[in-house]
Amino acid sequence: VRAVRVSAAGQMLMLGGRLGASLFAAYEQLQLALLANAEAHFNLANLYQATGRDEQVAPHLRAALARSPAFSPAAIALGQWLDQQTPGAGLPLLQEQVRTYPDDANLQHALGLARIRARQLRTGIQALQRAHRLAPDNSQYAWVLAVALHGERERALQLLRDQVRQHPANRPLRLGLISYLPAGEERDRLLNELRDLNPDDPVVQAARLQTGMTRKSIRTWGDQ
Repeated sequence: VRAVRVSAAGQMLMLGGRLGASLFAAYEQLQLALLANAEAHFNLANLYQATGRDEQVAPHLRAALARSPAFSPAAIALGQWLDQQTPGAGLPLLQEQVRTYPDDANLQHALGLARIRARQLRTGIQALQRAHRLAPDNSQYAWVLAVALHGERERALQLLRDQVRQHPANRPLRLGLISYLPAGEERDRLLNELRDLNPDDPVVQAARLQTGMTRKSIRTWGDQ
């Protein structure tokens, strides 16, 4: 039972949940017994960040990378942590990691976001595009890229259309595409499909109220 509780503590920690001090302590002791593993250092860094022990975060992330240089979650977390302390400080680390592991989509995505935060929009979008090419089925990468392409509306639209076809139940993608579209048949069809997925979706309700349509009439285009 204790092992299950400690495992659950790790899951809650990754999700940002609140835990009691005893569970935190048990989880910490478990990870301290596994310091030969990169994942243990990564888990400890997350624990110390969540509990305000900031001085121990970066050392454990660096220790994770020392044990497993290809462990991208640690590299990304360290880059983000350094950026939080000093804007732009994590960028050199991520750039070096991408040079070493250019086919890691997670690193490319993180580098793209870091460059955009540093106001390097063009090279940031390029990194986001590489991440999308490496992981074309990752809807989160596609969504972030579409947002970054806000100045190239047609490219963003096509990207979102392709992703909605691949992931029809993904609500953020569908809402993103709806937000890019003017009133018309395509937008109505997307709303109808969203209604089929969840008749009580707030976006469907808002669209119905805005246009004065009944639930039945919102399907007008789809029934034509």
